[in-house]
Amino acid sequence: MNSPRFAPILAALPAVVLLCGVGHGAERRIDFELDVNRSTCTFPRTLQIIARRLELMVGVEIRAGDCQMGRAMPSTGVPLRLTGLTVHEALRALETLDPRYSWRDDAGLIVLRPADAWDDPSNVLNQVVAAQLPTPSTAFDALVALLRPLGSRLTGMDAAGVQSQDLSRPFVAAVPDEPSVLMLLNATVRTHTRLRWIVQHCSGGKPGDVHLQLQAFDGPSIASAVSSRGSNPLLRCAI
Repeated sequence: MNSPRFAPILAALPAVVLLCGVGHGAERRIDFELDVNRSTCTFPRTLQIIARRLELMVGVEIRAGDCQMGRAMPSTGVPLRLTGLTVHEALRALETLDPRYSWRDDAGLIVLRPADAWDDPSNVLNQVVAAQLPTPSTAFDALVALLRPLGSRLTGMDAAGVQSQDLSRPFVAAVPDEPSVLMLLNATVRTHTRLRWIVQHCSGGKPGDVHLQLQAFDGPSIASAVSSRGSNPLLRCAI
């Protein structure tokens, strides 16, 4: 049963969520124990936990400092129980708990971003890039194709899980002409069906400094640091 403290939050949630078409992933029920405390990292971290346990396609963009060791706000308050809720219901509760983030359902892909990021022309994910994926592609091909038009922004790449069947599995993605970075990430994950993308904004850097990661359902990931400065090969962000 949910804590009485959060009952008003759950009761006040609207029956219809504008801007979010609910896909099959959001209709899944959380059938495992999941209680969360409020912190700056609660929403992005909880969605990643749910996605791993239920094998959901998600994209998560994390504000600078929210989930970085030593910088995130410590957990506070009475835990909010999400066990038994649908993913859709849990997302609505989390969005009420931390309105700095908002989510949308993109044809079955759940995308969580800072609320002010969706319409921010300076946000790196909203930049239009001259990139197309090779046919067929692997997850590694997709990351390289995405980063190439960013030019000097690529400061380093780490590859893990070379034995991962998900990362090495070929797929064919339908990418629109002149896609934004967000559109390319979404097309990659949605078409592949067994990937998630995570973008962490870096504290202490410029707005374009991020850590980009493609995570496979079977565990491993491939990642790259991206810098607006193009001169810091040691740029790192904790995810």
